[in-house]
Amino acid sequence: MVNDPLQTTAPVLTRKQIFLAMSPAFLGYLVYSYFMTTLNNAAPKMAADLNGMSLYSWSVSIPSLGLAVGTLLAGKLSDIYGRRAIMLGPLSCSSWARS
Repeated sequence: MVNDPLQTTAPVLTRKQIFLAMSPAFLGYLVYSYFMTTLNNAAPKMAADLNGMSLYSWSVSIPSLGLAVGTLLAGKLSDIYGRRAIMLGPLSCSSWARS
């Protein structure tokens, strides 16, 4: 059989490469879960202190809606510009802001 230059094979990834590729996603979910845990514990007390229990449901709805919109937006942008650029974008912006 002749080697066809158009025929491609799937790359073989090492465990280290897989770990490095998945780390930003796991870190993002970790930060979000920490945010939601803190918000769920503190929000009722803050709402009661500010006499805003009628608006309390918004404190849970808005971050969840923002996450849903952000996920859709990041998915579309990663289809256009590539997943690596989208995952590394916030890291480069944070390092730029610190300098």
